Amino acid sequence: MQNKLADQTDASLQRKLLAKIIAYIIPGFDKVVYPDWNVFLDTLNDRTTQKFTLCIDEFPNLTGSSPELPSILQNKIDSKRLKFNLIVCGSSQQLMYGLVLDATSPLYGRADAILKITPIKVPYIQDALGVPAVEAVEEYAVWGGVPRYWELREGYANLHEAIESNLLSVNGTLYEEPVKLLKD
Repeated sequence: MQNKLADQTDASLQRKLLAKIIAYIIPGFDKVVYPDWNVFLDTLNDRTTQKFTLCIDEFPNLTGSSPELPSILQNKIDSKRLKFNLIVCGSSQQLMYGLVLDATSPLYGRADAILKITPIKVPYIQDALGVPAVEAVEEYAVWGGVPRYWELREGYANLHEAIESNLLSVNGTLYEEPVKLLKD
């Protein structure tokens, strides 16, 4: 099965891309143009013949182009007729709280489970890198416990080279990350 993170594109494009992924389970699902999320989810539910889990990652991005989506999901969940499991997740704690955990949110109280993923722990980093404790702490001090940051670190010969390229270069992937984290 393929996966795709929700991004900040137009809602109709989001539905089209998600339909392509769902077509791996429900052949032909991507051959229809879905005018809105309500029709999309109803059709998905109607065409579902086996239990599966739909996981929407970066859910806040999806709601950015479709602010009505949490209310639509609320109605689907409350109807108790969904034939599939639904997982919504995102990397911004503040946005996820507002969309799912805040008492004024349409999805409040509808979660069967809320998972707060903890960062990777320092001892694991030491084992994975096979380095002395001091080096593991230095690496962890820069990359923390976020797996994505470790993916970016992976291709470099040493810590200093990775910092230079990813953090200090204006073209680095993480150059703007401190500002984003502070805003979050």
